[in-house]
Amino acid sequence: KVATAVLLLAASWCLRWKSVLSDSIIHIAFNYLHKKEKSAGKILHEMR
Repeated sequence: KVATAVLLLAASWCLRWKSVLSDSIIHIAFNYLHKKEKSAGKILHEMR
């Protein structure tokens, strides 16, 4: 019973950290893509 409780606790912690990590990764990726999009827009504008 103790082992299952520990496993459940570990699983919930992993899920929480996973969501936190994925949230920050998505945030970083979104910012990165946004910047890239801006620079790509500038390049496209200059090419025209």
